[in-house]
Amino acid sequence: MAKTESLPYSGIERIARDTSRRTAARLASTDAPSTQRDKVYKCIVDAGVNGITDLEIQQQLRLPGDSERPRRIELYKAGLIKGAGSRVIGIRSSTIWTITDEGDVDQEPPDEEGRHE
Repeated sequence: MAKTESLPYSGIERIARDTSRRTAARLASTDAPSTQRDKVYKCIVDAGVNGITDLEIQQQLRLPGDSERPRRIELYKAGLIKGAGSRVIGIRSSTIWTITDEGDVDQEPPDEEGRHE
């Protein structure tokens, strides 16, 4: 079993760097996602290499932004997802989210609007 350490207040465990993507997915959720965080993670996993933006996650899961964004930030801080570029939707540029290979987080967490400095 993978080594993990508890993250404060989030209930998520940080996945050890040697943990595979499949193991991370199994640890983050069960077959039927039961929490909003699990549903957001599954949505990002299902998006595959193309990734998905916050707005697209919100539309697919029918979640308001103030419910989806905190769950996505928790996943980011746990090292399960990463920013992988940006996509223009309408007139706004949005971060594309994908899962990490080994829990590597390659950029600073986004602000409340999902933007990077």
